Amino acid sequence: MPDTSGKYGAQLSELYDAPKRMICPITQKIMTDPVFIGGKTYERSAIQEWLEKKDTCPVSNRKLASKELTPNDDKRSEIFEFMASVIKKVLDLLPKLMNKDHFRQAEELLDHADAYNKTLKNAHSKSIMEKLMELIPDLIKEN
Repeated sequence: MPDTSGKYGAQLSELYDAPKRMICPITQKIMTDPVFIGGKTYERSAIQEWLEKKDTCPVSNRKLASKELTPNDDKRSEIFEFMASVIKKVLDLLPKLMNKDHFRQAEELLDHADAYNKTLKNAHSKSIMEKLMELIPDLIKEN
């Protein structure tokens, strides 16, 4: 669990907590390839693994009428917009964390933003990563 204590704790907590509607009921992690089946949305790889062994809904345990997966493009867009907004907030908060008292938090935050950045596959993510890379030398100089 990331360190969300101290002066910037509330801001840090907000950056690590994805809305429940973006969390896969199977993995309990933010989805990156959401698919629809049986009226619910899951991470594709998790529900595929589930369906290899079972023909029931993981949430209700009711038998599924079909094992056909439908991409949930609206959910995917929502999740990617959320990830991009988190990365922007990270960029805004990082300068405040660039000192020896907050170095560990800054490092964890960079890792978190980088994980989201790797997930995003669009032109916007490249410019965000470039901005993050510009901040790293300042972090190193301070410590």
